Amino acid sequence: MSIRTQILGLPTSLVSVFSRLRGAPKEGVHSRSCWADENPIRADLFGLELMRTHVHSLAVSHARIGFGTRGRPLIARLNDNARVLQGANIVLSHASEQGKQLTPAAEWLIDNYYLMDMQIQTIKVELPVGYYRDLPKLVDGVFADLPRVFEIAWALVAHTDSHISTETIREFLETYQQTQPLLIRELWAVPINIRIVLIENLRRISQKISADLKARERADTLVDALTENGGVNGPQTMQLLAGVEIHTLSRAFLVQFAHRLRGHDPQKDPAFLWLDGVLQEKGTDLETLVHEEMQEQGALNATIRNIINSIRLMTTTDWNDLVEDVSFVSRILAAHGEFAGMDLTTRHLYCRAVEKLAKGSRFSECDIASLAVSKAQNARVEQPAEPRRADPGYYLIAEGRPALEQELGFRAPLRVQVGKISRQLGITGYSIAVTLLTLLLLAGFLSLMNDYLPGRAFLLLLVLGFIPASDAVVSGMNRFLLLHRRRKWSEGEGKWIGWERKRGKLHELNRLLRGARDTSFMPLPGQRIPEGVRYVVTLDSDTRLPYEVVRRLVGKLAHPLNRASFDPERGSVVEGYGILQPRVTPSLPKARSSTLFQRVFSSPNGIEPYTAAVSDLYQDMFSEGSFAGKGIYDIDAFEAALD
Repeated sequence: MSIRTQILGLPTSLVSVFSRLRGAPKEGVHSRSCWADENPIRADLFGLELMRTHVHSLAVSHARIGFGTRGRPLIARLNDNARVLQGANIVLSHASEQGKQLTPAAEWLIDNYYLMDMQIQTIKVELPVGYYRDLPKLVDGVFADLPRVFEIAWALVAHTDSHISTETIREFLETYQQTQPLLIRELWAVPINIRIVLIENLRRISQKISADLKARERADTLVDALTENGGVNGPQTMQLLAGVEIHTLSRAFLVQFAHRLRGHDPQKDPAFLWLDGVLQEKGTDLETLVHEEMQEQGALNATIRNIINSIRLMTTTDWNDLVEDVSFVSRILAAHGEFAGMDLTTRHLYCRAVEKLAKGSRFSECDIASLAVSKAQNARVEQPAEPRRADPGYYLIAEGRPALEQELGFRAPLRVQVGKISRQLGITGYSIAVTLLTLLLLAGFLSLMNDYLPGRAFLLLLVLGFIPASDAVVSGMNRFLLLHRRRKWSEGEGKWIGWERKRGKLHELNRLLRGARDTSFMPLPGQRIPEGVRYVVTLDSDTRLPYEVVRRLVGKLAHPLNRASFDPERGSVVEGYGILQPRVTPSLPKARSSTLFQRVFSSPNGIEPYTAAVSDLYQDMFSEGSFAGKGIYDIDAFEAALD
């Protein structure tokens, strides 16, 4: 039996090991590691039905998983991959500079090495230790102590020959979750794990390319040595060939050696006769060898092309829609209420709340999402006058959360418990925290500067340390109306001005939108005041409004949990918000448009007050603040509060 036939007839146990390493389900293999095999990550290309069967068996094999374990860190392997790829790039680039002939796969690697290096650095940033630790790990098999989603990515890469598409990923995850739902954090980890596996595959191919290059160089060196010693028919030919270790000769070496001997008589030339003996010992012939080498080079070229194109796809794809489409939690929440119409940030906030509750309780994410939806549905029937309670978010992120936590037996992490206590203390706890942090920051500085500062300066800094530094803690149709007010005489100002300036303008605008006819706005012929207006966005003429900002502001204020609930007895909004005042950032001044004063004295935020409106200590302490006139407000809540 030839060696080639023996390879095809490997024992079943070894076949299952190799299949396992290339993406097949586990079959009782526990001793090997997925890093042990250096062959490219490549397996049979399945059709749709076979792929579904395989994915189902893969999900069944993942019955045993561990939570909260450190596992085997992928970053160590990623660093090693970076080292191998860098070495291969240096070797291949040097060979290219010397004019050596390279395979198409080698040229692909040289041209796109920068992309691979950038991806490795990006993965290191996007896969922090804490996030990796939270991913469920497999407890047995070749991928033991590695994240479950990593083997999913491995199988996906193996059975597509690294040709990844969003449709393939979607179908793969949909089929897998029919057997075993994935956690939200696992779904978000799929793209980065696919990139890690693609880079692992590229590492293996680069090693193969480098090894083949070295083998061809060895063949060239041997032929050159034969030529220098009297030619291939020289007296020292057999002596040189006898020193070659035949078992170390690769297919690339033999093909290159035969290529260099072209033109010689294969029946009489000693080197050709030696090559024929080597091929007979290996159970093959030159024609078969060349054919297999060409097939392998074509396969390597196709795989490396797929890897690079897939990585480009992974970096340019917006994964928000795909993850939400395959997430069971998102589907449960979208089946009720207004979840599907909310913006991306709010939907993520809901899902993140479900994820945290599941981590601190014995209930699954789907169970918690279903419970929140059930409570909202019941509240919609039993408490129709309380619309906030008819939204699942009321129980996930708002006032209904404590009761839900108690029902779930939720145990929050220590840092979350500390945060709850701080919020319960209110402004007192906030002020204490600000003061303590300010003192701590200042103490370290003073400990270094005490010996160098004069007494008065030291005393001044010590006094400043007791001032709460909150900024250190919280960092074609008739669609337009021309509204102009009549000027009225102001006794206090001694001028003709608009009544009550900006406050009066907004007050009269609200009344005008609610049908009042006694405002100081001047009526214009043919102008019709719109009806049913709910919100007003205010900005000055020097304020730029980026694209879709109005839609996002309206979406925020119209959210069920943010809708203003006005208490007539207290005369204020007790739930939700009547005004949203977003952060305003100054645009870069145009050439020569800024003044010398601005360039010299302005801070990074500029000299106007709007950019520092993220946290207002006065507003935090007294629940009151100044509306700067740039934001959105609910007309009815606004007017009710003014009255």
